[in-house]
Amino acid sequence: MNRRMFLLLASGTAATLLGSAVRAQTQRTGIILIGASWCSVCKKAAPMLARYAELRGLPVLVASADLRPIAPFPGFVDPRGHPLAQGVERFPTTLVYAAGDAANPGGVIGAFEGYGSPQNFITQLDTLVRQSEGL
Repeated sequence: MNRRMFLLLASGTAATLLGSAVRAQTQRTGIILIGASWCSVCKKAAPMLARYAELRGLPVLVASADLRPIAPFPGFVDPRGHPLAQGVERFPTTLVYAAGDAANPGGVIGAFEGYGSPQNFITQLDTLVRQSEGL
């Protein structure tokens, strides 16, 4: 998912546009990580997220508050001023979205803050991804 897709998530037509683009890639679920490169918790969560996403074949978009990559992800978008990032008070915040269709508009289906432990992070992430895939 690129910056344009991230920006579209907040618009009224986001579900339709995101759904079409994601279906074209045969992908219905994606993950957004909102954090910062200086955040020690983000540095723990990002590699776990990268491995999980790789194993599941899911796209990840990183929104970095300090406009620097969060390893191991080389790319990022600027979250400043974006409605999805405005309410974020704690890093990392992880969002899971589902592409919609005619019957279900899709969108962000859930989010969680922090990391806790590898097991806690993956359990929360997997729960939301499974919910997304069940839509």
